[in-house]
Amino acid sequence: MAHTGMRIVLSHGSALEVIRSWNMRAHFERRAPCRGQIPSTRPTDTDLCAYELRCFRVDARSKPVHILVAGREARVRTAEFESHICGADLPAGSILKLPYGLACVSPEHLIVQIASKLSRLELQVLIYEFVGTYALTNEFEDGIFQRRSPILTLESLGAHLDALGKFPGVAKVRGAMAGVVEGSASPRETQLALRCCLKPGQGGYGIPIQSMNQPLPVPRLGKAGILGVRKPDIVIAAAEGSAAPFAFVAVEYDGAGHLTSEQQGIDAQRTDEILALNGKEYRVNKTIYDDMDMMDDIFGFIRKDVGLDRRQTIKARQEARLKRLKLKKELDFVMSTSSILPHQD
Repeated sequence: MAHTGMRIVLSHGSALEVIRSWNMRAHFERRAPCRGQIPSTRPTDTDLCAYELRCFRVDARSKPVHILVAGREARVRTAEFESHICGADLPAGSILKLPYGLACVSPEHLIVQIASKLSRLELQVLIYEFVGTYALTNEFEDGIFQRRSPILTLESLGAHLDALGKFPGVAKVRGAMAGVVEGSASPRETQLALRCCLKPGQGGYGIPIQSMNQPLPVPRLGKAGILGVRKPDIVIAAAEGSAAPFAFVAVEYDGAGHLTSEQQGIDAQRTDEILALNGKEYRVNKTIYDDMDMMDDIFGFIRKDVGLDRRQTIKARQEARLKRLKLKKELDFVMSTSSILPHQD
């Protein structure tokens, strides 16, 4: 490949910071590939100044800047820079172009890069974020902003893994992808989805999710013959071939924005519209989410609603409950204290 003149390719934690930057969001949604070689020379002080442009809002916690270099002669480890050597050619699309003469590893490649530093659950939470429509950030008081579209798909991530072959981290990422559903719009939706769909042996309820926040045509009540669109947080389809009483179940996470009288009216109409399609809706708020008994009952009813078998021995039920408690605690920890994920209330 021809040389591009890029002096810095952001990598690892610095790449994550920029991917989660409000000012850089459009560049990762547009995804302009950088068709050039990874730098083989050390960055200069001038290069660092280019990185420290205000659009990145760099502060002391962002140093050293993690960069990707092509060989040992470019290795550097100072208070300003820490390099990571890329010893193999990367697939096309692994590096994305940014403004100001900078580049960054793609979200797909970043996931592989940092897989060894994360637990399986942390890795799943990160993938949910990237295939969803939100970004965790310290730039805003509530720790989040909404994207117009996801910055990767499970298909694009899978294709990148295929292209990397036996690259370190590939196997771990493949394993984590099994518990990920595209379309989450918030950290709470991600937590709820993981508790729903992970296998009982992993602490989940083992209920497959059909979709998250995907358009669902519904009849507009009071407007005969007119269809509207709802986007349920989680949709669980009836088991194929079962005599399930409902065609599907929708699960909504109600955050603080659902407490207003206006929103409650909208939510009530949505519930009725879903019922008109032979669907059933469950609504989970923080109080319910934190109550293991209530969650067990809700997902027990959901299993019946969609025709899933629930036969278990007493011992198996007790063991599964302990694993569910462990998963909830781990998810709470990941979302509150992990170094890779900013604090979320």
